[in-house]
Amino acid sequence: MHGLWRIGVIAPFLVETAVDNAWNLCPADGTGTHNTRLDGDVERTLGEILSAQQVGGRGDGLHLGMGRHVAERLREVMATGDDTVLAHHDGTDGYLAFLIGHTGFVERPLHVEFVFFLLFLFNHGAKLQNILYLCKRIMDFKIIHIAETDSTNRWLREKTPPLPAGECVVIAEYQTAGKGCGSNSWESERGKNLTFSMLIHPEALPANEQFHITEVVSVALCETLELYINKKVEIKWPNDIYVGDRKICGILIENRLQGSTIKDAIIGIGLNVNQRVFLSDAPNPVSLYQLTGQETNRDTLLNRFLEAFERVSQSNTTCIDYRERLFRKGKEGLYEDETGRFTARLTDVLSDGRLQLVDSEGQTRIYAFKEVQFII
Repeated sequence: MHGLWRIGVIAPFLVETAVDNAWNLCPADGTGTHNTRLDGDVERTLGEILSAQQVGGRGDGLHLGMGRHVAERLREVMATGDDTVLAHHDGTDGYLAFLIGHTGFVERPLHVEFVFFLLFLFNHGAKLQNILYLCKRIMDFKIIHIAETDSTNRWLREKTPPLPAGECVVIAEYQTAGKGCGSNSWESERGKNLTFSMLIHPEALPANEQFHITEVVSVALCETLELYINKKVEIKWPNDIYVGDRKICGILIENRLQGSTIKDAIIGIGLNVNQRVFLSDAPNPVSLYQLTGQETNRDTLLNRFLEAFERVSQSNTTCIDYRERLFRKGKEGLYEDETGRFTARLTDVLSDGRLQLVDSEGQTRIYAFKEVQFII
């Protein structure tokens, strides 16, 4: 394959975006056509195409009613490496060949990909920028495998000599003293699950906004797990990951401050992957194997999570996504605080991470971490 299609991460993005454009620009399969004359000014013309609702019906312009056909051809290019189909597919009515001849490009089918790249760039520039940023950041993660440690969080925190600058991930085949929040322990069979910690360096994240790290990690884990199971994955405040009423993942985040900002954060994650039986007295654990009935490749799972983490960290909707995924959101449930048990409806999580409940008497109750328990 040639040109832009050689770039492994960008090419799938273009195919995905082609489908988006096919349906967004032409939702009625050929009924919403766009025609505009190409006079050599590609940038201006593409802008007109994207802003137009329906421009004329002349036969001498670029016809985007063919959008779905083009999406199909792009998929064919990805599968076969034959980019000539872009300029020779009947579903385009010859308009791709016309496009090549009226944009100043060399008349080779190869350059059609560049025209579509420009089209997608205008319509999805921010998304493409995030994808490119993702490529850079994923390569920055240094992944370290170790056989055994008491805690991957402690291993990162106390590593001597210090780790090189930049983000890194340490994965342990076995943790002898894996920890959850507070005094909670984490059961994990040797070589079966993902027990790892990430060291990240947030850029100018104020200390009073540190809950955003919890939001990013939690949402990224949910999105990753939903690639494997056909069930909704939820977040039990503040950062336990649940499927139904069973816990599949726990998170422990330790932030180090420098003045009023976060210098770095160590994110410990225990994810139940291939463990078949749990022997501890934990009340509700579950693993991917128990949910799917099959083993999961842990390296692939980790890579997918790291990709999701980078993508979610650049999203403008992460705080919304976190709240939409809240376990018991809008539902009545049983809770316990220092005064005893009570029934309440979970209504929100505030920007500083505190939980907001409305009890059966209509009173709003707000709790910081560890001040209230979910009774499941």
